Amino acid sequence: MVQRLLKEGARVNQVDADHGTALIVACQNGHLAIVQALLRSGAQVDKVNAHGTNALIIAAREGHADIVRALHQALKQARATPSQANVEAPQSPSGE
Repeated sequence: MVQRLLKEGARVNQVDADHGTALIVACQNGHLAIVQALLRSGAQVDKVNAHGTNALIIAAREGHADIVRALHQALKQARATPSQANVEAPQSPSGE
């Protein structure tokens, strides 16, 4: 579903009333495959919500170590190639 929405032009960094993004919600709920799809589509890892919290902090707080690793890798890649608009999400061993 997420892939379809993104393909049809959904704005990956759209915020809700609390300035939360789809990435923040996916991190909170532990959806690694969705996090990876959003990162591949250019989701901004460092966006903060109205509470001053970003996706990485939320994933860590919720105990989603696999998502923390994916976000950390995405941040490292973004810092290594600051001219790139999109950050490639690492694939999980299962290919998700």
